[in-house]
Amino acid sequence: MSNRHTIILMQTSQSRATRTFMDYDSISQAMDGIRGLYERKLKDLNPASGNITYDIADLYNFIDGLADMSDLVYDHRIQAFLPNDRERIKQKLFQHLKDAFGSRNVRYLVGIKDYQLLLENYSLWGTLGYGIESL
Repeated sequence: MSNRHTIILMQTSQSRATRTFMDYDSISQAMDGIRGLYERKLKDLNPASGNITYDIADLYNFIDGLADMSDLVYDHRIQAFLPNDRERIKQKLFQHLKDAFGSRNVRYLVGIKDYQLLLENYSLWGTLGYGIESL
């Protein structure tokens, strides 16, 4: 995905105090950031587990479980940020994972050195299977 400045806006609960943002240099980095949030949550919820698996539906449920999520992506043609809702973010996330992993089984290092993402299964019909393993 192109190098377009992207800001993720999110609110984790109904409390306005949980509003936050994450700033990235590209859409790809932003999608990795969202995936990383989910993986950290999984690791926090399962600290004793050495292997945690999830699929794209679980990641979508995480996004849908937030009180709010949207992004602003810079468009150089009009020199302004364009907003996207959570459904568009999920579409971009799926495309990013598809581009990153293709249809092969591959290992991919996540930004946090304590995790490793293992692509176990991939289907063009929308099912992604992952395993997080401690290094």
